Amino acid sequence: MKEEIIIEMDSLRKVIEYVFDVDILLKVRKRQYVNARMVFSKILSDNGYGTTNIGRYLKKDHSSIIHYMDVIKTVLKFDEVLMGKYMYAKDIYVNKMSVPYHELNPVKLTSKEKAQQIKIQMLNDEIDSLILEKRKLMIISKTNNRLSEIINFIDKQTPHGQEAYLLRKISTMFNGLKFYG
Repeated sequence: MKEEIIIEMDSLRKVIEYVFDVDILLKVRKRQYVNARMVFSKILSDNGYGTTNIGRYLKKDHSSIIHYMDVIKTVLKFDEVLMGKYMYAKDIYVNKMSVPYHELNPVKLTSKEKAQQIKIQMLNDEIDSLILEKRKLMIISKTNNRLSEIINFIDKQTPHGQEAYLLRKISTMFNGLKFYG
Protein backbone atom coordinates (compact mmCIF):
# COMPACT_ATOMS: atom_id res chain seq x y z
CA MET A 1 0.00 0.00 0.00
CA LYS A 2 1.08 3.56 -0.60
CA GLU A 3 2.43 5.47 2.36
CA GLU A 4 -0.22 8.25 2.16
CA ILE A 5 -2.97 5.61 2.36
CA ILE A 6 -1.38 4.09 5.45
CA ILE A 7 -1.01 7.53 7.05
CA GLU A 8 -4.68 8.30 6.34
CA MET A 9 -5.80 4.96 7.78
CA ASP A 10 -3.57 5.48 10.84
CA SER A 11 -5.23 8.83 11.52
CA LEU A 12 -8.70 7.26 11.30
CA ARG A 13 -7.53 4.38 13.47
CA LYS A 14 -6.60 6.83 16.25
CA VAL A 15 -10.07 8.38 16.05
CA ILE A 16 -11.85 5.01 16.08
CA GLU A 17 -9.74 3.75 18.96
CA TYR A 18 -10.47 6.92 20.92
CA VAL A 19 -14.23 6.70 20.34
CA PHE A 20 -14.57 2.94 20.91
CA ASP A 21 -11.70 2.49 23.39
CA VAL A 22 -10.44 -0.64 21.62
CA ASP A 23 -7.49 -1.64 19.43
CA ILE A 24 -9.06 -2.46 16.07
CA LEU A 25 -6.04 -4.51 14.96
CA LEU A 26 -6.40 -7.04 17.78
CA LYS A 27 -7.90 -10.36 16.72
CA VAL A 28 -10.85 -10.15 19.11
CA ARG A 29 -14.42 -11.07 18.22
CA LYS A 30 -16.14 -9.11 20.98
CA ARG A 31 -18.96 -6.88 19.77
CA GLN A 32 -17.23 -3.57 20.58
CA TYR A 33 -14.17 -4.57 18.55
CA VAL A 34 -16.24 -5.73 15.59
CA ASN A 35 -18.36 -2.55 15.72
CA ALA A 36 -15.20 -0.44 15.75
CA ARG A 37 -13.82 -2.30 12.71
CA MET A 38 -17.16 -1.95 10.89
CA VAL A 39 -17.26 1.81 11.52
CA PHE A 40 -13.61 2.11 10.46
CA SER A 41 -14.40 0.24 7.23
CA LYS A 42 -17.55 2.23 6.50
CA ILE A 43 -15.87 5.60 6.93
CA LEU A 44 -12.99 4.60 4.67
CA SER A 45 -15.29 3.04 2.09
CA ASP A 46 -17.44 6.17 2.04
CA ASN A 47 -14.26 8.13 1.32
CA GLY A 48 -13.36 6.02 -1.70
CA TYR A 49 -11.03 3.40 -0.25
CA GLY A 50 -11.39 -0.13 -1.61
CA THR A 51 -12.20 -3.24 0.39
CA THR A 52 -8.84 -4.79 -0.48
CA ASN A 53 -6.83 -1.91 1.02
CA ILE A 54 -9.07 -1.72 4.08
CA GLY A 55 -8.73 -5.49 4.53
CA ARG A 56 -4.94 -5.38 4.24
CA TYR A 57 -4.76 -2.67 6.87
CA LEU A 58 -7.03 -4.57 9.29
CA LYS A 59 -5.30 -7.87 8.42
CA LYS A 60 -8.65 -9.23 7.19
CA ASP A 61 -9.79 -10.69 3.90
CA HIS A 62 -11.59 -8.26 1.59
CA SER A 63 -14.72 -10.44 1.91
CA SER A 64 -14.80 -9.65 5.65
CA ILE A 65 -14.84 -5.95 4.79
CA ILE A 66 -17.69 -6.52 2.31
CA HIS A 67 -19.55 -8.35 5.09
CA TYR A 68 -18.91 -5.44 7.49
CA MET A 69 -20.36 -3.03 4.93
CA ASP A 70 -23.52 -5.14 4.50
CA VAL A 71 -24.05 -5.59 8.23
CA ILE A 72 -23.38 -1.99 9.31
CA LYS A 73 -26.10 -0.62 7.01
CA THR A 74 -28.69 -2.52 9.03
CA VAL A 75 -27.11 -2.16 12.45
CA LEU A 76 -26.86 1.64 12.22
CA LYS A 77 -30.63 1.86 11.62
CA PHE A 78 -31.43 0.19 14.93
CA ASP A 79 -28.49 0.85 17.27
CA GLU A 80 -28.59 4.49 18.39
CA VAL A 81 -25.44 4.20 20.49
CA LEU A 82 -23.44 2.83 17.58
CA MET A 83 -24.92 5.49 15.30
CA GLY A 84 -23.80 8.16 17.77
CA LYS A 85 -20.28 6.75 17.89
CA TYR A 86 -20.19 6.46 14.10
CA MET A 87 -21.30 10.08 13.62
CA TYR A 88 -18.86 11.31 16.27
CA ALA A 89 -15.90 9.41 14.76
CA LYS A 90 -16.82 10.48 11.24
CA ASP A 91 -17.13 14.12 12.33
CA ILE A 92 -13.69 14.07 13.96
CA TYR A 93 -12.12 12.35 10.94
CA VAL A 94 -13.80 14.33 8.15
CA ASN A 95 -13.24 17.69 9.81
CA LYS A 96 -9.62 16.76 10.61
CA MET A 97 -10.17 17.61 14.27
CA SER A 98 -7.67 16.42 16.83
CA VAL A 99 -8.81 13.73 19.20
CA PRO A 100 -10.03 15.31 22.45
CA TYR A 101 -7.96 14.68 25.57
CA HIS A 102 -4.77 14.21 23.65
CA GLU A 103 -2.95 10.90 23.98
CA LEU A 104 -0.34 12.53 26.20
CA ASN A 105 -2.99 12.97 28.88
CA PRO A 106 -2.23 10.22 31.42
CA VAL A 107 -5.84 10.10 32.63
CA LYS A 108 -8.02 7.69 30.63
CA LEU A 109 -11.65 8.61 30.14
CA THR A 110 -14.23 6.27 31.58
CA SER A 111 -16.86 4.85 29.28
CA LYS A 112 -19.41 7.13 30.95
CA GLU A 113 -17.25 10.19 30.19
CA LYS A 114 -16.83 9.05 26.59
CA ALA A 115 -20.58 8.58 26.28
CA GLN A 116 -21.00 12.15 27.56
CA GLN A 117 -18.46 13.40 24.98
CA ILE A 118 -20.39 11.64 22.22
CA LYS A 119 -23.68 13.07 23.48
CA ILE A 120 -22.17 16.57 23.56
CA GLN A 121 -20.94 16.17 19.98
CA MET A 122 -24.36 14.95 18.82
CA LEU A 123 -26.03 17.94 20.52
CA ASN A 124 -23.52 20.31 18.89
CA ASP A 125 -24.33 18.76 15.51
CA GLU A 126 -28.04 19.24 16.22
CA ILE A 127 -27.43 22.88 17.17
CA ASP A 128 -25.56 23.44 13.89
CA SER A 129 -28.43 21.85 12.00
CA LEU A 130 -30.98 24.06 13.78
CA ILE A 131 -28.92 27.18 13.03
CA LEU A 132 -28.92 26.30 9.32
CA GLU A 133 -32.66 25.68 9.43
CA LYS A 134 -33.19 29.04 11.16
CA ARG A 135 -31.18 30.80 8.43
CA LYS A 136 -33.31 29.15 5.74
CA LEU A 137 -36.49 30.20 7.55
CA MET A 138 -35.23 33.78 7.85
CA ILE A 139 -34.63 33.89 4.09
CA ILE A 140 -38.14 32.54 3.46
CA SER A 141 -39.54 35.07 5.92
CA LYS A 142 -37.84 37.95 4.11
CA THR A 143 -39.14 36.65 0.79
CA ASN A 144 -42.69 36.33 2.12
CA ASN A 145 -42.56 39.71 3.88
CA ARG A 146 -43.65 41.40 0.66
CA LEU A 147 -46.88 39.40 0.62
CA SER A 148 -47.47 39.27 4.37
CA GLU A 149 -50.49 41.63 4.32
CA ILE A 150 -52.18 39.55 1.63
CA ILE A 151 -51.41 36.31 3.49
CA ASN A 152 -52.79 37.72 6.77
CA PHE A 153 -55.97 38.94 5.02
CA ILE A 154 -56.55 35.54 3.38
CA ASP A 155 -55.87 33.75 6.67
CA LYS A 156 -58.44 35.87 8.54
CA GLN A 157 -61.11 35.68 5.83
CA THR A 158 -60.90 31.97 4.96
CA PRO A 159 -63.12 29.65 7.01
CA HIS A 160 -61.50 26.39 8.15
CA GLY A 161 -62.00 23.60 5.64
CA GLN A 162 -62.43 25.99 2.70
CA GLU A 163 -58.75 26.25 1.74
CA ALA A 164 -59.07 24.05 -1.37
CA TYR A 165 -62.07 26.06 -2.59
CA LEU A 166 -60.19 29.34 -2.05
CA LEU A 167 -57.13 28.01 -3.89
CA ARG A 168 -59.30 27.14 -6.92
CA LYS A 169 -60.85 30.64 -6.89
CA ILE A 170 -57.45 32.37 -6.61
CA SER A 171 -56.08 30.18 -9.39
CA THR A 172 -59.06 31.08 -11.62
CA MET A 173 -58.57 34.76 -10.83
CA PHE A 174 -54.84 34.68 -11.66
CA ASN A 175 -55.49 32.80 -14.90
CA GLY A 176 -57.62 35.73 -16.04
CA LEU A 177 -55.19 38.47 -15.00
CA LYS A 178 -52.59 39.84 -17.34
CA PHE A 179 -49.64 41.53 -15.71
CA TYR A 180 -47.98 44.16 -17.84
CA GLY A 181 -44.70 45.32 -16.76
